[in-house]
Amino acid sequence: TVKTQNTAGILRFASNNNVEAMRILANGNVGIGTASPSYKLDVHGVGRIYSASGDADLRIEGGASNTTSFMIRNGAGNNRVDFLTGGANAMTINSSQNVGIGTTSPGAKLHISHNGSAVIKAESTAGGYGAYSRLTTTTNSYSLVSLNGDFLIDEDGQATRFIIKDST
Repeated sequence: TVKTQNTAGILRFASNNNVEAMRILANGNVGIGTASPSYKLDVHGVGRIYSASGDADLRIEGGASNTTSFMIRNGAGNNRVDFLTGGANAMTINSSQNVGIGTTSPGAKLHISHNGSAVIKAESTAGGYGAYSRLTTTTNSYSLVSLNGDFLIDEDGQATRFIIKDST
């Protein structure tokens, strides 16, 4: 049933028992599950995008040419989720929960691929503090530390294993 509310220029979609399902305001905002949508599309509740062909995309586009600014897709039916920016794949999560940056077929929990240097950057902007990475196995944990110009490899519970001192 379509019902109009002429006093405010509101178009309401309601069931036969007058339960509102959707509303379009005079300013063009559409609300599903809300009577006062604040955005062009304002959904309150759980949504679903489904495609019987297996290719369901969520696209956020902008600009005069409507180029894809951001897209989440189901990996063309390959049991993965792809995140795209500017039309190019930026990150993939596959069915093994491996994350790929620069690759659509990650072979490890974090797989970074780049045509050039693949870089992971850890940076501390607070003076006197360093940046570190922790590598953990089932029996040991190691820290790669950059502190005050020095580079250290530490094993938890043990003495520092390796130091490169800053010569300045």
